[in-house]
Amino acid sequence: MRRLAGWIVALAAGAISLGGQTVIVTSEFVRYRPDGTVVAVDKAPKHRELLSPAVARNAHFTFRATVVFPRGKGPGEVWPESAPYTIHIAQNPEDTAKIALYQEQYTSVGGEWIPDRLKPVEMPHGAALEKGQAAQSYLVDLFIPATAAANQRFRVEVQFHRGDGWMIYPMELRVRQAAVDSRIEVKGVLPPVGQPLAALIEGPLRSYACGGKAVAAPAPAMDSGRALLLRNILEDLNLARQREQSDTRDGVVFMLLKAAGLSDLPAFCAAKAQPRAETEWWLKARDYLYQAIPVR
Repeated sequence: MRRLAGWIVALAAGAISLGGQTVIVTSEFVRYRPDGTVVAVDKAPKHRELLSPAVARNAHFTFRATVVFPRGKGPGEVWPESAPYTIHIAQNPEDTAKIALYQEQYTSVGGEWIPDRLKPVEMPHGAALEKGQAAQSYLVDLFIPATAAANQRFRVEVQFHRGDGWMIYPMELRVRQAAVDSRIEVKGVLPPVGQPLAALIEGPLRSYACGGKAVAAPAPAMDSGRALLLRNILEDLNLARQREQSDTRDGVVFMLLKAAGLSDLPAFCAAKAQPRAETEWWLKARDYLYQAIPVR
């Protein structure tokens, strides 16, 4: 792990700040536009803070880190597209997880720019905002190997540097006993970019909860945040099938539907009921699948 003198930490509400610059850390369900504001369909009164998330083994943990610069306040002042910065993701102990960093590319949808396509970058990653930008979104994708010791904790840091100062967003990841037990074949239909990312859950959840013959679906290119989220949901449902051994299938389906705000399985299977509109409702399902925490 990189250890640097002069680093500054200012941690509050999932963000760190230094000299006006901010790095906002959110779950994979929340996207930020290049003007530094949340995508309209992802807005919520409160988003979950990622301070000590639980993670499964032989599975992925994905989150977003968005670099936000202050906009000029005076007449004619421009956004700081010329300000260079560096971002790095560190871990301790080293090599606990495999980490990939992606710079997200923006797509214009309905009058707003939404991060979607992924550009893999090496770390530490140096960049500068393009003209017209006040923010840049990154997707951080960790893979926790099956050999990782259950119940261990390890530290992950989002490290941001500009000028002569560093700031660090620390997380303590808690490796759980839960482990994906088979290779996941990623197939499914990705929702349009402009829809809430939680819309991606409905199809795989219905296929699991309702049974029946699986509908043929294509394998999406793994070059977007939506595709990585689909992979993660399918890993979660692998864990759901394993949890049936202790909680019964009916019990697992009940908990997942409860997380979705649903109580009528036949209506959901007939596509007459949809999951709640909340941005991050699936995180409650993960609490149950990873840690056996009942959905409240």
